[in-house]
Amino acid sequence: SVVLPIGEWVLECACAQAVHWQSEGRAMRVAVNLSAPEFHRHDLLDVVLRSLKAADLSPQLLEIEISETLVMEDVDYSGKIFRGLAGIGVQVAIDNFGTGYSNLAALKRLAIRALKIDRGLIHTCGVDAESRSVVAAMVSMADALGLKVVAEGVETREQLVLLHDLVCDRAQGYLFF
Repeated sequence: SVVLPIGEWVLECACAQAVHWQSEGRAMRVAVNLSAPEFHRHDLLDVVLRSLKAADLSPQLLEIEISETLVMEDVDYSGKIFRGLAGIGVQVAIDNFGTGYSNLAALKRLAIRALKIDRGLIHTCGVDAESRSVVAAMVSMADALGLKVVAEGVETREQLVLLHDLVCDRAQGYLFF
């Protein structure tokens, strides 16, 4: 599969870029989203460690993102991988949260740092009271579990203000370009 070498290259480049930013005085965490084949690699932890070592990047400056759907396919496997990543100091986030059917009890067992609320919910939260309520509940739940929340797909000031009012930790999207 071509996906594995490309994914490894992306991880290596992201780590190298983080080191470059750090050398410029802008230490920031980089996030790399893994595909299903990458997540199920038998040597995933070794690949991550090699990439960190090759770039000489502190593990705390790397965040691995896994889609909610992929995480929930096999919670035991996901937990094992997440604990392994956390054990080496790498941050873990569940991406596209709110698009699948997460088992909330399972979230508590996983060694994750953040939930990334799917852009579809963010897109409608400014105009739809039900979506707004769902996002508010997600932010509240994540806070209760000690998790950070990232809103994906923020495109308008109205969305940003609403997320600020909900005490959402971070936002990403075209509004910031």
